[in-house]
Amino acid sequence: GHIKTRLLALDFVLGHPQYLYFETAEEKRRYFVERFDVANTLFTPVREGGAGISFSDGFPMCMASPSPDSSPVVTFTYIDSEHQNLDAYIAHLRTYRPLFLVLPAFQFLYISTASSLQNEAALIFSLLVEGKGLSEMIRYFDLQTKWEREQYGRLTEADVLFLSEARKQFLGSSIDSLYYLWKRNRLPKDIHPEAARRIMPAQRKPFRAITVPGHEAVFGDSKRNWGDGWRFGGASRARSPRTALSAPHQVLQRIAHT
Repeated sequence: GHIKTRLLALDFVLGHPQYLYFETAEEKRRYFVERFDVANTLFTPVREGGAGISFSDGFPMCMASPSPDSSPVVTFTYIDSEHQNLDAYIAHLRTYRPLFLVLPAFQFLYISTASSLQNEAALIFSLLVEGKGLSEMIRYFDLQTKWEREQYGRLTEADVLFLSEARKQFLGSSIDSLYYLWKRNRLPKDIHPEAARRIMPAQRKPFRAITVPGHEAVFGDSKRNWGDGWRFGGASRARSPRTALSAPHQVLQRIAHT
């Protein structure tokens, strides 16, 4: 997964040589501190870890124009090389959101090899970063719960019409996970309607999805980790380096406790 991500990042850079790229994490941090007077407390050095922004993901960041007739703005990217779910993407947006909120303008590019999750990624960006639709989502959760409990007498005709339309709008496994947390009163505070008051003012559409050619043919269709089945020192089956060095994580389950 790491190698695929780096290849996709390289493809993006080679495909857009006209952009002005920030080459290091320190260069990125210094730009925001000096250009926009962003507090140093938002950032955490890569070597120290922590909850701040470290730019350790290595995703390309550059100055680019959203349209031919507009001035260049700082452009963030998110590389989704697996396009299986948006757990890591949600965690990424929540980490970077404090920085997004203090910038007068920026754009965000969601880069993937398939378009299957692009609509869902755009919806999540709108909810978490732009603050659009949070109240509607919570209302949908409330009405959907009443419907599932067969509490039809508590629904008005307007509620039923709203529910019908909301089911078409709020789609995807990420919404299902948020609904799961909401029903258990574990939805993080920054994903509540009150958070919309602290969201950025309305501006141009900062989100764009980009589909790029993938490298699946190089890696094959197997889901096995590199090294699975190898023999080392007489062992019948070695754990892959990826499995041995990292444990799987469920972002939405973990963020419920933050």
